[in-house]
Amino acid sequence: MNNNFTATNPTFEFHVARQIREKYDLDKSFFSISGNVIFANFYQVRLFTQKVNDKRNVKNHVSPGELNGAGLIHEIYHLAISNYVRKLFPNAFRSALEKLNIQIGDNNFDNLLLEFIKTFPPKKVFNKELSVKQYLKDSTNSIPNKEILIEELILLYIDNQNPAFKKIKEFFDENYLQDKKTYKTAITSLKNFFKQDELKIGINNSDLFDFLSSPFKNHSDSIWDQLEFIKNQWGVFIDESFLRKIKSSKDLFIESMKFDPGFGGGGTPTIVPKYKGQNINASHLVIGKSGYKYAEDSVADYEAYKHFTPDVNWMPNLVLMAKNIYVWLDQLSKKYQRHIKTLDQIPIEELELLKARNINGLWLIGVWERSNASKRIKHIMGNIDAVASAYSLYDYQIANDLGGEHAYNVFNENAKKAGIRLASDMVPNHTGVYSKWMLEHPDYFIQLDYSPFPSYSFTGENLSEHPDFEIRIEDGYFRQDDAAVVFQKIDKRNGEVKYIYHGNDGTDMPWNDTAQLNLLKHEVREALIQKIFEVARKFSVIRFDAAMTLAKKHFARLWYPQPGKGGDIPSRADHALTRQQFDELFPKEFWREVVDRINQEMPETLLLAEAFWLMEGYFVRTLGMHRVYNSAFMNMMKNEENGKYRELITNTLEFEPEILKRYVNFMSNPDEETAIQQFGTDDKYFGVLVLMITLPGLPMFAHGQIEGYTEKYGMEYKRAYYDEHPNQWLVDRHEKEIFPILQKRYIFSEVHKYWIYDFIADNNVNQNVFVYSNEHNGEKGLVIYNNSFNPTLGFFNFSRQKLSDNSSGENNLSNTKISDSLEIKNSDFHFYLLRDVTTGLEYLYNGTELCNNGMFLNLNGYEYRVILYFEELYDPTGETYKFYKENFGQGRYNVKREIELRKHSQTHRNFEELFSEDNLGLYFDLLTANRKNKKKEEELTEVLQNSFEKLLNVISEKRVIDKSTKTLAESFTDSLLKELSFLRNNKAEIKREKVKNKKLISFIDDKNKEKWVLILIVKTILTLNDIFCKKENEDYFIADLLLEYPIKNILSRYSNNDVNINFLIRLINPLISFEEKLEKQKKIPNEFLRLRSAEKLFTNIKIHNKTFIHNFLNDSNISAFLALNSYEDKIYFRQESFYNLTEFFGLYYLLNYRKVLDKNIKTENSKIKESVRMIKKLSLVENYLKKEADNSGYIYSNLLENIGIKIKST
Repeated sequence: MNNNFTATNPTFEFHVARQIREKYDLDKSFFSISGNVIFANFYQVRLFTQKVNDKRNVKNHVSPGELNGAGLIHEIYHLAISNYVRKLFPNAFRSALEKLNIQIGDNNFDNLLLEFIKTFPPKKVFNKELSVKQYLKDSTNSIPNKEILIEELILLYIDNQNPAFKKIKEFFDENYLQDKKTYKTAITSLKNFFKQDELKIGINNSDLFDFLSSPFKNHSDSIWDQLEFIKNQWGVFIDESFLRKIKSSKDLFIESMKFDPGFGGGGTPTIVPKYKGQNINASHLVIGKSGYKYAEDSVADYEAYKHFTPDVNWMPNLVLMAKNIYVWLDQLSKKYQRHIKTLDQIPIEELELLKARNINGLWLIGVWERSNASKRIKHIMGNIDAVASAYSLYDYQIANDLGGEHAYNVFNENAKKAGIRLASDMVPNHTGVYSKWMLEHPDYFIQLDYSPFPSYSFTGENLSEHPDFEIRIEDGYFRQDDAAVVFQKIDKRNGEVKYIYHGNDGTDMPWNDTAQLNLLKHEVREALIQKIFEVARKFSVIRFDAAMTLAKKHFARLWYPQPGKGGDIPSRADHALTRQQFDELFPKEFWREVVDRINQEMPETLLLAEAFWLMEGYFVRTLGMHRVYNSAFMNMMKNEENGKYRELITNTLEFEPEILKRYVNFMSNPDEETAIQQFGTDDKYFGVLVLMITLPGLPMFAHGQIEGYTEKYGMEYKRAYYDEHPNQWLVDRHEKEIFPILQKRYIFSEVHKYWIYDFIADNNVNQNVFVYSNEHNGEKGLVIYNNSFNPTLGFFNFSRQKLSDNSSGENNLSNTKISDSLEIKNSDFHFYLLRDVTTGLEYLYNGTELCNNGMFLNLNGYEYRVILYFEELYDPTGETYKFYKENFGQGRYNVKREIELRKHSQTHRNFEELFSEDNLGLYFDLLTANRKNKKKEEELTEVLQNSFEKLLNVISEKRVIDKSTKTLAESFTDSLLKELSFLRNNKAEIKREKVKNKKLISFIDDKNKEKWVLILIVKTILTLNDIFCKKENEDYFIADLLLEYPIKNILSRYSNNDVNINFLIRLINPLISFEEKLEKQKKIPNEFLRLRSAEKLFTNIKIHNKTFIHNFLNDSNISAFLALNSYEDKIYFRQESFYNLTEFFGLYYLLNYRKVLDKNIKTENSKIKESVRMIKKLSLVENYLKKEADNSGYIYSNLLENIGIKIKST
């Protein structure tokens, strides 16, 4: 909208995102040269609104008044900033820009602004007359565009916060910006900037953000109340012209309400069902023009007889995924980069992916042959990209453009192989205006011989494809000034004219592409049942669209109302029937008859009803449907009406728990906004999703929900209009937290072991917290979720009451305690470990505490826990009790390991002391020295002996030792010092002999000290093992004493790379095995030393070490160290890791070779010469292996082949 407040003010923009302009095909004439939406008069507002509404579901239409009012608020925001900020503080935005550049960085902030321009482009940018970068550099009326864009960023944020802008948020959704982190940082920085006292504005001296937010903070749901607030509170700076605009906008809003069907503001009302004649105060809940009080009348339904349909074994654990078939095929074509147009072309990988995610049902929306008349109506109305509505059907045969019956059969077989059951819609109350039944059985429809309203005219296009018939809908639909209840059908063979009613539920406009079936006729009901059987032969699950409209009381109310109760559908009061007359023609509930017939002939079919108006319980308990929609879950969770939903659960449990397991719970469906739009993508979304998949009932995922798609797909969509791609981090979080729970769906699907508990905080029930348990064949599950931003602290102990069978078969109310549900022992010595599968955190509870006081919880806002792992711990020593007291109520990642670590804490301290920085510093000084340093050797001897002796003393408190710790410490230290001397002498000899390849021995001087530390650690563990592990096959001390933890601490002093540290730790066990192999070597390998070529040297090694090499290469630790990874069916290894491995084991061999030399050679000089001889051979082998690694292309199989090693996986 044009916002030129003064000649010096720049023109600001009421932005519409590029993709929205394209989606709604908004004409260029709507936009000024600057890109603003311009409405010269209200007629243009209506034109703009019509463009939008043509591609929206009726329930989501925006009225001209709403759109105009929202734009006016945005325009006033600009005026407010102009009058209060730019005039009073002319340098404010320049200073804000400087601050943003400092805090975020010039490039980062510029990139955000560039993305903003791309997403919400001015006209010249949109028309490619000006580049994005040029626009960013330019100024408007001497004000740099960067400063103008800061203002637009602020208003983008403010507009997105306004709850009353929900219907138009699609135009300017901040989520279109990809760099959300920078955007959020920028907004936070701007908020802080404008909090400065010198920048406060308005009569209340507010900061800019609070000032602009004040209208919707005081009137969150109403655009028009916000305008009244602005007029009354901000009037001091609004001139007369703007006051006139507000008044005229109010007039347009009232006019829109008066003439535009479906507009009234507010979301779906939520109400808790009552049972057994309980009073319900809901007189305001009405439907239809008759003002039918459906909530008050619903109580009678629930007092009807009990006649549930038992589930077949697979039904309780069904999890459904919805897919709009044409949109899905379009998305699959883009994903797989090929045309996927028919059902048989759908890759089986997609079905396998569903199964891998533990989703075992697929609802295909729109597979039936649709009525072309529906498509033609939409094209005439201007939506030329539309297909026919999925609920305006020609017949129940698979659509030809989807491949017909053959393609379906192929797809169905693929689904069966993947373990997926298919679901489909059945629309029982109407067909398309042009359908097979319309041609063959025109008497099946509710019709008149005359037009019910003389003003109706039918001069439009003939929608019939049959030469004998003409079909026309009323002209007002095309003029968009009326919504006729009938259409015209002419039989050209005899001139007969009929006026047939459109499908209609009495709450909105008639569905103008449908024809209403007359279920008052027995033959129609029977024909429908036969069609249902046809569908059941193809699909395991049938969803009945708008099923409540065919319940007797609603069908009568809509089409044959009792005298004095008509009006919901204009003209039908003329055809009133008394209840007695109606019952004579329609004696049995249609749905009860359907269920009985299906149960008898096709019991493997699950029948699912879309039913509202508080008929959910009636549909499953009395009419016998297997499942029924539960829209209360979505609406109450979204609105955080937590007390209401808990009451819904508890009321149902007290009256008839089986109703609860028959609910279909969802966070979105094709008629609603997407789950992402309603719940976001953060903890609240996942918390509600956890409830959805763990409550008794049937969980149903919406199309695009897992991927995070924001577009709502209309029933006439041929493709997705948004260019959206899966939000990978969102998908990954589902993979990590949600799909593993679905694998255990059977724990939660039934209701007989389901209990919901009261969470007590501050001596009151906190209704925001949902806590419930369930069980299947001994497997237990506990779910906790705080559906509120506010954190809470408290406990739960007792469940709410539930109707249950006692041993004599009688029903009575009972409750339980959490300790009984989880089978907790009332004992101070018993503790219970509970693991949350979504985070991996574990919580420890004491048996006596649980039994007496229940379970304590400290929950953050929107925090959830799903406990599927329970373990009982017995604590005779008190160690577990100490840990429990110190960590009360806190989650830990490995409680048992932490308790064990506590037991070994002194051992770990002494182990780390042995490898202290001072001790290792002395060791490295001696290692790299060129000559003997007696003083340092004595110093090292003393500190090592003392540290090792202290370590032995601690371990010997729990293990038997047969020698004095002092003697053992001296022996250990002596061995290390001999190795130091050996290495130093080798270095000296190499220099004297002028050996060219010094790579192996130069490893001594390597800066990678962590490798030397690891060798010392291995030597220490082997020594400890020799001292204490007397039994054959007894574990090494690294496992027994949990030494991995102090080892990590020691190595972390020499490497800040956690991955590298983990790799080194992986080498410990292979090195120990290598040591054991070397221990068996008694003699100098003269045969090996006589060989000259590297290949022959390595062949000699293979001959004498065949079993060891096989085990070595099959060791998972070595595989991890080499970073083996698969790519295109080949296993690759990391070059650096292989190089390190050869060097590492060469050096380690050399150190142990000293023992062989000691056994076979007496003089020190001869030992040194012999070791240098070995070094030369090892160098040849090392270089040979590295060369073959390079030649292999780092493909593991090539390497093994190159060096002549064949291994079989063990």
